[in-house]
Amino acid sequence: EALSSAVRQDYSNIEILVLRDGGDRIDDIVRQFNDPRIIFINRNDNRGIAFTLNEGLARAAGKYICYLGNDDLYYHNHVGTLVNALENETDCGVAYSDLYRTYCRIRHDGTREVLSKVVEVSRDFDRFVMLYFNHALHVSLMHRHDLVEKIGRYNEQLNVLIDWDLTRKLCFFTDFYHVNEVTG
Repeated sequence: EALSSAVRQDYSNIEILVLRDGGDRIDDIVRQFNDPRIIFINRNDNRGIAFTLNEGLARAAGKYICYLGNDDLYYHNHVGTLVNALENETDCGVAYSDLYRTYCRIRHDGTREVLSKVVEVSRDFDRFVMLYFNHALHVSLMHRHDLVEKIGRYNEQLNVLIDWDLTRKLCFFTDFYHVNEVTG
């Protein structure tokens, strides 16, 4: 479902890096899409999320970077909305949107039944607040690729909050633009 939501974006000029860091085999899932925009990094050994994301950043060729976990979904307009914001609405190097947190019940057959959806965080950017509270969740943001050269990559010594660590580093080089719209 996560990969399908990336493939179905209404902004189609994207590359989609699928990163497998050990764990369950997903070759068949990736293959069924038969989409030339998908680049599959298929590693059997578990090197950790920070290492894997750094590998993805090294392979990414686009002007902008955004992130999608295997338990997250983009609405069809996520990428296009953020690209439009960065290209036409702001001179910031990062844009982020609002997201639903979805509460589900797992059925006996493994499918999910949505119980409720709420927007838990919807806040305009505040650099000082960002240093204490992550109000631009990783899956909701897009940043210019060239910022990686300034901030460095993910800290592979961290085991938790690696996304917030990267986001906080971005705060030192650019403001963030809040798109007050739910896109995932």
